[in-house]
Amino acid sequence: MFKIPKLKLMLLMSLALVLSMSGASGIVGQTPQPSPTSAVSSPSSDIRADDALRVACAEAIEELRAARRLIRSQDALIVSQGGLVELERQISDGLKRIRTLDAEEKELLSSAVAAARREVDAIRGANEALKRNQATFWKRLKWVVVGGAVGVIAGSVLVRR
Repeated sequence: MFKIPKLKLMLLMSLALVLSMSGASGIVGQTPQPSPTSAVSSPSSDIRADDALRVACAEAIEELRAARRLIRSQDALIVSQGGLVELERQISDGLKRIRTLDAEEKELLSSAVAAARREVDAIRGANEALKRNQATFWKRLKWVVVGGAVGVIAGSVLVRR
């Protein structure tokens, strides 16, 4: 943004330099008068001044063309950099979405693992309860002995009466 005004300033300064050089050589305004002591056969300085002005103008025109080429190339560079900035923003947004999805997936996986652990613990508890309630040989023998003892006690109580 600041390069364009600097270029204009540089171009204006070049133009002012060309005009001041042409004014100093006497092209703009009045032409210099030959000194009274100069020889009649010496060439006029107007030709040299015209050549210097033409060279200076040609150089100024070439500088203007170079500045225009520079401006065009900088415009293209700005456009391409804008595209790169947009691409970087899209990549950054995509990365944020991936990180968000990863966090959500991790949360879902951890909740699934926790649910699986709770279910496994519930099944283990149910197995323990079933094992405690399962009739084994020793448990059956215990109930037979208890039943026999109750029968003996009941028989002895009934016989005494």
